[in-house]
Amino acid sequence: SIGRIAVHVLYGLRVRRIGATSISNGLVSSAGNSALHTGGSTSTRVSSNESRIIMALSEGRGDAMCEVGIAAINVDCPSLVLCQISDSQSYVNTLTKINVLNPTEILIPSTFVESFTTNRLLQKVKEHFTHIKITGVHRKSFNKNTGLQYIRQLCIPNMNSVLLVVQHRYYALAAAGGLLTYAEVTLYVMYAKESVKIEYQESEGCAIIGKNDCGSRVNTYL
Repeated sequence: SIGRIAVHVLYGLRVRRIGATSISNGLVSSAGNSALHTGGSTSTRVSSNESRIIMALSEGRGDAMCEVGIAAINVDCPSLVLCQISDSQSYVNTLTKINVLNPTEILIPSTFVESFTTNRLLQKVKEHFTHIKITGVHRKSFNKNTGLQYIRQLCIPNMNSVLLVVQHRYYALAAAGGLLTYAEVTLYVMYAKESVKIEYQESEGCAIIGKNDCGSRVNTYL
């Protein structure tokens, strides 16, 4: 019945169910969705519209063009990675970062699709990652203040020094806002306070070995 609280112990993992909602390792999901984590293995059951790793991309305009913000979350763990890249028009560093994080879905502002001129970043992503689902999200979701609010609320206490790094990374925060809003509003996935591992990663250490160098194109992350 609604309101009844039952405690289940599954493979050493404590899962509390309250009505139609379950809380597991800081992940709050609606009925029908659950994520179980035990030791080094993961057993996951998610609805068909959920992806394991979801990424959001934001980009500056005008003088800030090619300044790319990236936020990627493992929906099941949860673990959030933020990055901001000052890229070139080839977007080689952004494409390499996408390849390393290996998302199954990429979120972009809907204006990338609705623009009269083809967005170069979107075009490059589609060319190089034909297997990844690309979803347009309302641009107002890509908000710096929303992203910063989410990070302050969700970051586990012993990693909150990341706030000092990301507070001036406008596009990384905007991407985080779009990503976490999408997770909450569209996927109905909400995270408990101070339950998410959040880290900021620099783009340095990425290298592209061209076809002329070794006969085939290889992405390397050092």
